[in-house]
Amino acid sequence: MNDGRTLTMSTVMTLVCVLLSLGWGGTGMAQDRLPEIVMDQYSLEGTKALDKGQAYLARRAFEKIEALPIEPTPAFLFTDGQRLVEHGTMEAKVRKGAGLLKQFIVKETEESERYAATLTLLSRADCLGCQSAAGCQSAAGCPAEAEQAKAKCRAERQKQNLECLLRPVSIPGARFPMVSIPGGSFKMGCTREQRECDDDEYPVHEVRVRAFEIGQYEVTKELWDAVMFEIPSHFRDCEQCPMESVSFVEIQRFLKKLSLQTEHQYRLPTEAEWEYAARGGQQSRGYQYAGSDIPGEVAWYDGNSGKETTPVGQKDPNELGLYDMSGNVWEWVQDCWHDSYGVAPTDRRPAWESGDCSKHVRRGGSWRDSPRSLRSANRYWVSAGDRTPFIGFRLARTPTP
Repeated sequence: MNDGRTLTMSTVMTLVCVLLSLGWGGTGMAQDRLPEIVMDQYSLEGTKALDKGQAYLARRAFEKIEALPIEPTPAFLFTDGQRLVEHGTMEAKVRKGAGLLKQFIVKETEESERYAATLTLLSRADCLGCQSAAGCQSAAGCPAEAEQAKAKCRAERQKQNLECLLRPVSIPGARFPMVSIPGGSFKMGCTREQRECDDDEYPVHEVRVRAFEIGQYEVTKELWDAVMFEIPSHFRDCEQCPMESVSFVEIQRFLKKLSLQTEHQYRLPTEAEWEYAARGGQQSRGYQYAGSDIPGEVAWYDGNSGKETTPVGQKDPNELGLYDMSGNVWEWVQDCWHDSYGVAPTDRRPAWESGDCSKHVRRGGSWRDSPRSLRSANRYWVSAGDRTPFIGFRLARTPTP
């Protein structure tokens, strides 16, 4: 009986020691310090990500800081404010960044090494927000000249946004570089490395493709919003995820606006261009999927997606450095639907736009599909007006002479 009591008391003392070591003591010092330590860790993580140009990773770190039950430090106010002003593509985000910088400058003195940089960022935010350009806080009561100045500022801001977003830099998901694809010939359709083929993938035929440019990533919600000022997607909380739930008709409007604003002629890839690029062009190693024979290496599909889209550029690229050609979302192409290649042209420079153009081709498979749909030769159709959460698109462009 006494041995039992001794064992019980020993167990209790052990538990008390463990709880005290975890900060459950009367002073509560470990608990009080924990959020500050975590804030420092996240702040360091975010700052390192910004230094590397990884705005998406920095945003995730700073969002974790905002969720902590503690007042943000001046260092966080400056760094996150800088991130939002320099990398934000939506006016609301730039305004939020300016607000953080104003909080920072109240806490700092003019001798601070970041004071001058903060003033510069606030000046930039004023221009980007398009309020100071007209000297008015709202449209009501503003003279025509002020409204014109505001409109001009907005147009310039949008142009700067798009130039930044489309600049060729190696930041998965944060920019939209175009990859140059040399022209060449290839066997299109159900070639020997493709398994479980459908009838619409026959007959295999040789196709000549001219040189073209194609987006390294699928178009994301961030880029769509920068052009269209709205995100009518099914999945909401991921700017770097592919844009989906937009129809072929809506995409044509997007491409027209993007082309006008950037003075480059963007379009959808043709079906032949898409398959040529997915297979690796002249660098092809004959994979079944775009860049591998193992779907999980290059694709988000029903076996690993969690039934939703994923930020672009997270899997391995194919031989040409293109991401997500297999999986994540299906991709619209320009061609009208044909149920076989029986009368397909061999020179596929323009899209194949004869036949039933109420339907257009989609390629690549998606987050909800099995590996069978991820094959580079696999094809299917969708009505031009349909919007679904598993179909997006990728930019293409014809090189200027």
